[in-house]
Amino acid sequence: VISKEATRNHNAIRNEIAVLKALDHPHILRIFDHFEHG
Repeated sequence: VISKEATRNHNAIRNEIAVLKALDHPHILRIFDHFEHG
């Protein structure tokens, strides 16, 4: 059983990754890819 809190945290992390991948600024490192192991 997966708790609602764990699901919210997982969704928040996925949203953060999407935002970071979309950033385009010369002084911010870009994220090109990520992976999940599980």
